[in-house]
Amino acid sequence: MVAARLVELVLFATIAHHGLVALLMYTTFMSKLFEASVGFVRKIKLSVLLRQVVLSEQPKLIEKTMRSLMPMQSYLGYVNYVEKSTPFVMTDFCVTQIVNLLLVP
Repeated sequence: MVAARLVELVLFATIAHHGLVALLMYTTFMSKLFEASVGFVRKIKLSVLLRQVVLSEQPKLIEKTMRSLMPMQSYLGYVNYVEKSTPFVMTDFCVTQIVNLLLVP
């Protein structure tokens, strides 16, 4: 009886560990993608905008085009996208929910 409980505890701990690691890796990868795309858009806007506005005959069109560039956002659901703090928020939420479920009698 005690051995069965021990096996269940080890199995639960292993699954929880693997789940948290997978969640952290996924959200960290998506947040790094967002940060890299923000930096890329910023570099493009600065270099192209500064060069083209001076040399171009239609600076307003180029400015509008540059303003339309958006960073790449990976969405979780319909509204929320992954940013820098999302891995920590998701991990906190998951751990809190698991603890709440374990405390239910």
